[in-house]
Amino acid sequence: MTNAVEADLKGAHLPDADFKGANLFGAHLEGAYLSQAHLEKADLRGAYLSQKQIEQATGDETTILPEHLEMPRSWTKEATEGDK
Repeated sequence: MTNAVEADLKGAHLPDADFKGANLFGAHLEGAYLSQAHLEKADLRGAYLSQKQIEQATGDETTILPEHLEMPRSWTKEATEGDK
């Protein structure tokens, strides 16, 4: 488990990064490339990132997002079950 509270990761290139269960509370992720980054069970409350970044990452219903972001439909059980 990673603890990156208030980490400055602005503009970082983090494709396929493993942040499962990470505490990214208040992390600065503006402009970070998060394509396929794993955010399952991660705590992103207060993190600075966009909806577009979240849409490019992978997560699930256990991922805690900042209030201004919405969980992508692809992260829900219904979407996963529909793919079967």
